Amino acid sequence: PESWTGTRHRCPHARSTDAAPRPGAHVLLGLGPALEACAWQLHAHWEQHLQLLSWRPLDLGDEKEAEVLQPLLDDIDLSREAFPHMSVRENVEYGVRLLNLPRAEMKDRVDAMLDTMALAQYADRSPSRLSGGQQQRVALARAVVTQPKVLLFDEPLSNLDAQLRERMRDELRAIQLRLGITSLYVTHDQSEAMAISDRVVVMRNGVIEQGDTPLNVYSRPGTGFVAEFMGKANLLRGKVETADAAVVRVRITSTMAFDLSNEGRVFRPGQEVRCVVRPEHIRVEPEGTMEAKVRRVVFQGAYVEYLTDLEGQECIFLDTEYYRTGVAEVGQTLRLSVDSRPVWILPENEADAMGKAA
Repeated sequence: PESWTGTRHRCPHARSTDAAPRPGAHVLLGLGPALEACAWQLHAHWEQHLQLLSWRPLDLGDEKEAEVLQPLLDDIDLSREAFPHMSVRENVEYGVRLLNLPRAEMKDRVDAMLDTMALAQYADRSPSRLSGGQQQRVALARAVVTQPKVLLFDEPLSNLDAQLRERMRDELRAIQLRLGITSLYVTHDQSEAMAISDRVVVMRNGVIEQGDTPLNVYSRPGTGFVAEFMGKANLLRGKVETADAAVVRVRITSTMAFDLSNEGRVFRPGQEVRCVVRPEHIRVEPEGTMEAKVRRVVFQGAYVEYLTDLEGQECIFLDTEYYRTGVAEVGQTLRLSVDSRPVWILPENEADAMGKAA
């Protein structure tokens, strides 16, 4: 479907084509516990050709082929780089050698891939003489040269330092867009999830919590788990004061209430709800209507992160203007205001479940 917001599907039974990615899409799995099991369960019902990095196309419709797949899951990782005993060209040739192509066609395909990956000038070098980013491009070229229908990336950037990881993230996305290959990308990194995907699928214990565009998953989370997994979030308890066909008024504290769009849902006065308030939508203002006591201060360079007590509820917010107003101290009381436009009310069943868990 176009949106999986608020839906939950157990992967072994999610075998309809609704769960399949559209051709050329970059689908990202943002996973909670049991990463490999979640990835296996989701892709198992995509009965199409899946290209494993450092391996060959597998036909999941063939039982013998499918049996080979699970033991190889740990090897689907760009961080394991290129085969060190082969040159760059030999590494890329390895991907097509198993296809039994005519020698001329194989050479043309390898040459084109080396050019695409900006590796032609390093064709005769050993991978050990390349940078980390170049070695990962070799591993990617070895897989892509076989022209697979689907690529699976299993946390390919997890072992890189922060700056190289960001550069490689952008490079992988550019290459994927240029080649138009449908990609399944597994990661625990939320910034990767939102930066490189057409769709994000958040999973927990083998269950799809939500699948949608990065914008909708971040701004309209279907569950509390999704809200907290996709970046930091305040899940504030509130009570509905009034509700009509368009607007619902939710009181969060004795001095703060939000007037929110009901998004086509039905609310009733007195109903207890949970509101998702992102830290970047809270700011310090002398005229703010909420008072919060500072419990922790973390300096992050571009901003200061505060953990505060908001009438018994934990509330995190980011102050990007500390250079003008100064940095508050633990124990200090701040006046806050909230931009209510991005505030999102969790579905009722999720709010009830969170209340029981608390």
